[in-house]
Amino acid sequence: RVAALYDHGSSMGCGLDSVGLDRYFREDGSLKPDRMNRFRKSGRHHVRLEEPMKNGAHFEPLCHKLLDHFPEGYTVFEEVAGIDLEHVRKLVHEIVAHVELPEPFALTDRRAEHICAILEIGMERIKNILRETHR
Repeated sequence: RVAALYDHGSSMGCGLDSVGLDRYFREDGSLKPDRMNRFRKSGRHHVRLEEPMKNGAHFEPLCHKLLDHFPEGYTVFEEVAGIDLEHVRKLVHEIVAHVELPEPFALTDRRAEHICAILEIGMERIKNILRETHR
């Protein structure tokens, strides 16, 4: 229910080609935490909190402003915070195993891991916002 707020498409790494995606992984196949942290910090939403010509807002300030104006949104944030991402991870890996597409459209194991890591970052951000914001 907060997908439109959290994900405007590019936040899932769809703009990364296979070479760019490889930069997020170590030689042993694990994700580079510092690279994922930079990815998290650099993203801006298309929604702006300032003048129309300013850059889009970062996720946290945008969510705080949203909850200030729409306190009923806490319920939605709490629902999102309760999602079991393990089910999503299994689904994404099922898609990898059963759907074959050519590059650059292929959902590879690496891209699936990158997407799942982004979802985990998003979940942690939602939980942090709930902890930081008092009803």
